[in-house]
Amino acid sequence: MDSCKRVALACLLFALVATRPAAAQDGFMDILDAIIPAPILEFFGRSPPESPEVGQRILSEADILELEKPQEGFVGAGEANILTLEIPPNGPDFPNALITLSMLNEEGDADIYCVPTYLFEIGNSPPSNAFSVWKSDHSQGNDHVFISRNHELYEESKVGVQEDGVTAEAVSIVCSVVGFAAGGSEYVVEIDIDYTDRTLIDEEQSAMQDIFDTCCAGSPSACQQWKSKTEDDGAVSMDFCHFSGSMCNGEGRLLRLGMAAFDLDCDFPIESIAKLEGLEKLEMGKNKLKGDISEILESFKGKAMLEYVQISDNMVEGSLTAGDAPVCDLTHGSGLAFLDLARNDIKGEIPACLFDESTELKEIILDENDFEGPLPEMSPDASLQSIRLVGVGLTGTIPEAIGSMEKLVALNLAENALEGPIPSNLGSALTLRSISLGNNKLEGAIPAAFVASQNLRFVWLQNNRLTEFADEWDVAGALEDSRLVIFDAAKNLIEGGLPVGFLSAPKLSLLELADNKLSGEIPDEPGMLPRLTTAMLNGNEFEGVIPVNMKDIGFFDEQARIRSPFKPEFDLSNNMLSGEIPDFLHADSIPQFLWGKIRLGGNQFGLPCPLADHLRHINDLVCGDKESLVDSVESDIEARDDPREAFKEPFLDFDPEALSVAPASESDEDEVTAIDMEPIESDLPDEFVFSPVEAPSAEQEVESVEVEDVSLLSNSGDNESSRNANLLVASKRGRGIPMRPTPDPKEADDSSVELQNSSEAEAVQRPSGTKAAKSGGSGFFIIGGAAFMFIILMSVIVVGVIRKRQKAKTAEANAIVDLELAVAEVEPEGDDAAMLEGVKPSAPL
Repeated sequence: MDSCKRVALACLLFALVATRPAAAQDGFMDILDAIIPAPILEFFGRSPPESPEVGQRILSEADILELEKPQEGFVGAGEANILTLEIPPNGPDFPNALITLSMLNEEGDADIYCVPTYLFEIGNSPPSNAFSVWKSDHSQGNDHVFISRNHELYEESKVGVQEDGVTAEAVSIVCSVVGFAAGGSEYVVEIDIDYTDRTLIDEEQSAMQDIFDTCCAGSPSACQQWKSKTEDDGAVSMDFCHFSGSMCNGEGRLLRLGMAAFDLDCDFPIESIAKLEGLEKLEMGKNKLKGDISEILESFKGKAMLEYVQISDNMVEGSLTAGDAPVCDLTHGSGLAFLDLARNDIKGEIPACLFDESTELKEIILDENDFEGPLPEMSPDASLQSIRLVGVGLTGTIPEAIGSMEKLVALNLAENALEGPIPSNLGSALTLRSISLGNNKLEGAIPAAFVASQNLRFVWLQNNRLTEFADEWDVAGALEDSRLVIFDAAKNLIEGGLPVGFLSAPKLSLLELADNKLSGEIPDEPGMLPRLTTAMLNGNEFEGVIPVNMKDIGFFDEQARIRSPFKPEFDLSNNMLSGEIPDFLHADSIPQFLWGKIRLGGNQFGLPCPLADHLRHINDLVCGDKESLVDSVESDIEARDDPREAFKEPFLDFDPEALSVAPASESDEDEVTAIDMEPIESDLPDEFVFSPVEAPSAEQEVESVEVEDVSLLSNSGDNESSRNANLLVASKRGRGIPMRPTPDPKEADDSSVELQNSSEAEAVQRPSGTKAAKSGGSGFFIIGGAAFMFIILMSVIVVGVIRKRQKAKTAEANAIVDLELAVAEVEPEGDDAAMLEGVKPSAPL
């Protein structure tokens, strides 16, 4: 695709993102990552794509899917098999394509994600839930991907194909088959093509018209996504065969209705949905639908094919146990395998029938409803693979039987009031891969069954009252056969030493034990934790020196950092460590972009003043007796509803007006949190000064600040002229972070403020004072080429629109100084988010 088309497509997608809800933007941002040049991605805080060599290697190893030649395969949990296919025309006409994915083993579970080959070649990353144009979701058994020839990107998917020395056109697609079953999935995938247009039958178009008239016609601003789809005569289209997220069979009947985030505002359209007789999957989440949940579920009883219901994030009320509890009938004999009712206003008890030996449910999500009572008893023979009951008011203890559920892959009971011990057998089930019990009141020991499990990958136990590790954790080599990737037990009451068993974990990427009562010396072993890129041991009572073999952990290894789904973090702050700081932590031993990722403050190193040059890159490290200044700063990840939220990096809010540094207007004073920029009186060495920014309250999250007077940023005294306005504001975690040494002032540009970014250790130059308003920073954007300039300008304008749409939510977080906070967050997970939970990416834990 030539450069002009790429420019147009990038701007189109940017505009599309700006009009979508925030929660629906992630997948589009991944597509933008594949299109927009790396310098712009880096400016907006996005990661550039893989190299062309990586993409070519993936394509060279891919299987080829051909017409009338089904492709069989096997895919393990969290793995992906790549397929390529070329769809030929019939004369001048190109066909619709239907890809069918069928499981050959009963426990198999996989989805398929597809993108045009040209998009793959730009991003060089396999298609995934986050990076896909056509996809299937939450399939149990067979699933389908329908590629309509009327799709916006279908035309762009055409390429020249050599056949018998003749160049012909074909539609070129790359797909990934991603597995989710713990025991692996045997599958067959095949493609059928149809040169006739599929059109929704009149009866079902009438049903869709009824939904539109009831839920969309009341407000001009409602259902904009739907209203943007029009027929040739200008009328709003009711033919959902060609809507993204929906799919029809050959007879023109809807198999899948995708109306998530359509801005529907009405009572749940029971009668209209009843007319869709062949419906297999119903997605109507993130709307404003109202009604009684029992009545809604009762209306589904006549749908023999319905296996998937998602009506989360609405305004549905009632109880699941009212009347004859229709949810029990739907899940026993009717084939309903997936049920998502999260974030509604459903009350009462959770029915025990959902967890008995006869239930056909494989995945249930009831997060953030107002249930009451204990967790129901669960049968070891239940078919459930994923249970999500986050923040639903559960009390009592966790039943012992839950550890014996034979098919359970993922369990999330976070954000409840569960008490007592963690069942000793939890983790012993062969299928269990993910456990999330954070933010409860659990007590006692962390079970030995976690150590013995060879399938357990992800464990979240943060913010409980756990007091110890079982003895089995403290055995050398205890985890050498483990597949553990994440272990988070921060904010507990755990005592004793750091279990030596952790050191042998070959795949552990994130170890979070902050804010406990761990003591003694940190164990030291050659080759320890080779993939550990996020080590959070801060806020404990560790003593002694930093182990010399910590140089072997993944944080310091380039290949481990590349493989890890998380941003690197190395935090030993606020302990009682002493001695010399080892050479592998010196500035000349590690890449510059890691400098802002290391925290050692609040220990007892007793470093001489002035601080040595090779240690000044460590943000919170100070000399002499000044280490106590950082002792009171909370430095760990806050307890969170969804533990993975801490690993998501939000798309950078960018305001074109912020290119010029100017005082905040009087009208903004009521909306911002004022920050006093007077310098702190301190006897610290001249090379360091702490920013005087007060940490925001729990309800506030500072995103950016504006410089009112650059002269206030310099320190008083004889060395004033030796400093420029080089600042590093404390991060979200509230740390006081020292300024870094600056170059000779004769070489510095007095008309600019250098913004230090702790996540990448890079600086972005912005003009200051009155000159800034005149220059507008245009020199930064002129990288070359008219098309390139066009992308930049359109990006700034559209992202400015996004910021203004979000301004009402973030107004209190704006302040008087125009600096972007150095947010030391963990990297977006991309497709690793799917692997992360052992369940489907659209149902994260």
